[in-house]
Amino acid sequence: MSLISRVLAELLRGRGAAAGGAEAAQALCAEGARQMQAGRRLEAMRSFQKALAHDAGCRSAHMGLGLLHEGEGEIEPALGHLRRAMGDGVAERGISILAAKLMQRSGRLEEAEDLLRRLIEAYPDQSGLTTSLVEVLQAQGRFDDAVAFVEARLASRPDDVEACEHLARLYRDSGFVDKALSLFGRVAELRPDDAMAGTAVLFQQQFVPHDRARQLERHAEWARRFAGGDPGWAREDTDRGRADPERRLRIGYVSADFNLSSAMNFIEPLLASRQSAQFEAVCYCSSKREDRGTEKLRGFADGWRDVTELDDDALCRRVRADRIDILVDLNGHTRGNRLTAFARRPAPVQVSYLGYGATTGVPAMDWRLTDARVDPPGNEAFYVERLFRLPNCMWCFAPSPDAPEVGALPAGASDAVTFGSFNQIPKLSDRILAAWARILALVPRSRLMVVGVRPGAGRRRIVEALAAGGVEEGRVTLIERVNFPRYLSLHAQTDIALDSFPYGGGATTCNALWMGVPVLTLRGDETMARSGASLLGAVGMPDWVAGSDEEYVDKAREFAGRRDALAGIRRGLRQRLRESVLCDAQGFMRDVEAGYRAMWRDWCARNERVAEGSR
Repeated sequence: MSLISRVLAELLRGRGAAAGGAEAAQALCAEGARQMQAGRRLEAMRSFQKALAHDAGCRSAHMGLGLLHEGEGEIEPALGHLRRAMGDGVAERGISILAAKLMQRSGRLEEAEDLLRRLIEAYPDQSGLTTSLVEVLQAQGRFDDAVAFVEARLASRPDDVEACEHLARLYRDSGFVDKALSLFGRVAELRPDDAMAGTAVLFQQQFVPHDRARQLERHAEWARRFAGGDPGWAREDTDRGRADPERRLRIGYVSADFNLSSAMNFIEPLLASRQSAQFEAVCYCSSKREDRGTEKLRGFADGWRDVTELDDDALCRRVRADRIDILVDLNGHTRGNRLTAFARRPAPVQVSYLGYGATTGVPAMDWRLTDARVDPPGNEAFYVERLFRLPNCMWCFAPSPDAPEVGALPAGASDAVTFGSFNQIPKLSDRILAAWARILALVPRSRLMVVGVRPGAGRRRIVEALAAGGVEEGRVTLIERVNFPRYLSLHAQTDIALDSFPYGGGATTCNALWMGVPVLTLRGDETMARSGASLLGAVGMPDWVAGSDEEYVDKAREFAGRRDALAGIRRGLRQRLRESVLCDAQGFMRDVEAGYRAMWRDWCARNERVAEGSR
């Protein structure tokens, strides 16, 4: 039951009535509740207002008016009425929870915190309250307090899965990945039938060193538990007559990132630059988050399906009804994925691309789109999918049209090189922090700027790791999470961007290059450790790719000493990107669609052989 429905149910039961309230007022409140249920909002408002004329303290009337004003987005009057309905306590759970949410939305964070703590004490098993309190504490910049609260709650309630999830995320966002992984594993134990709990563990394991063969086993293990699928979906009886290798194909894209996410810059070319005479694009959106990015992508698609409320069966039926030929997963084991639906094979050909740096483990996933820099020969051993290597680069980047112009080299004015990191904090391993400390030691007067650092323990972790390498705190600037325009503008203060390892950047690398900032990366063995090598190879900058930690440090020192060369790179880097295969959307889509056509021909040939064998 939704929160609003719960409050309305309380209202219908009359639980909000004041003791000894006027009988006429209660009758009017009951009528108002029925009018609300019927969607007659103006009539309901008049009924509640009449009730208050009979009894100014009628809690039921205040509850109803609070709901009505909240439904219209009128937070101030809604809060005023809900406060009157609550009185001094939290006896009416639904009203109090709604009031806390409105306090949070309106920025009354201290008031929201006080109410939420009282609610948690009164209703310790109520889901969502821990989430709300953690959000309120973080909004106040009290990251350590949020951690302390959840740690204490988990100490007294070790099987509280909501607390486990939150503490895992808090540790992850502070860079304590090992602790986070342990807790994500605990969540999976507490929710053994939850595929998403299992997928979260697989994703977090990408941030820590691991054996690649064992990782393949873990993914296959997950698939055996959650992605066995229904063999009925795999029958070819509805696909007869489709095996024409050269006809126009219907491509379906399934993603939770059809919005202003880091993936959008790579998704846009798939939709905007396709050969519409040969390929039709239908998007299956599995996220409720919609923004101007969603509207932009929707405008490029031939069909758009909101599948957030569809279970796997319903999603598969929708895909089959749309007669999708090739269904493309853009998430892998990231939040919002629909891999359990792919397991039922709703489309003849299924492809994994973009969102995840490892196998899905799903036997029904036929292909993975990649390139030879990310997945060199031999990587087949680590995938259940067949690898289709694009001839140039597996990425195509559509830069933000709102990006500011590239400025002058910061070191030109200050005579001190500033290194910058724009990657997610979980990617900043102890190993990379040690390398950065060595770089700062070798480059006199150099500085380091790290963007996206949470306050509290996460900040202390970075400062202490760099201090252990001899770096004074005054040479390090740690910036909290910022909005996208501010994020782009911070590149104006950066001479050289330092990629993370062993988990490298994708969109962060492309944005830095677009802003005129060269990126130094380290090519590792893992797929996610080779994204930088792929991107820099695509723009003709292979000398910015190191092969070892030592070479990474040496290259940083060497490049920092070439101020004139850095200034020249900065002036020409955006144009270099424009002219590179990384931003050649038409060329990229020719390669991708040639891949789709080859995959389809392969399916047609196999389908034909099956048909011949049955005759």
